[in-house]
Amino acid sequence: MPDTVVEIHVPLQESPGGPDYAPPFPWIDEIEEFLFEMEQQGHAKVFDDGEEFAEVYVFFIAGAAEDALLAVASRVAALDGCPTVCLLSSPTTKLKSSAWDAA
Repeated sequence: MPDTVVEIHVPLQESPGGPDYAPPFPWIDEIEEFLFEMEQQGHAKVFDDGEEFAEVYVFFIAGAAEDALLAVASRVAALDGCPTVCLLSSPTTKLKSSAWDAA
């Protein structure tokens, strides 16, 4: 049975009010740290490195049942500093070739 992979799509919105030298998307590091913690606690595994795609940054998680993965993804959407709109994709199966490869 293929692994379930959930993609977490976060709009690339800059964080307002930061100093000029601050990175424009500090929430990327915060989400990666949160997902690392979820992995350490056994709730989900980071499936692949996050990546920028069009107007969103996409994080990938796997290694658990669909409902558990969607629960982790919904916690990402509720993180302080995460842009207010966070889209959670439907679970998909791991593919040898993906839409990302064709883009």
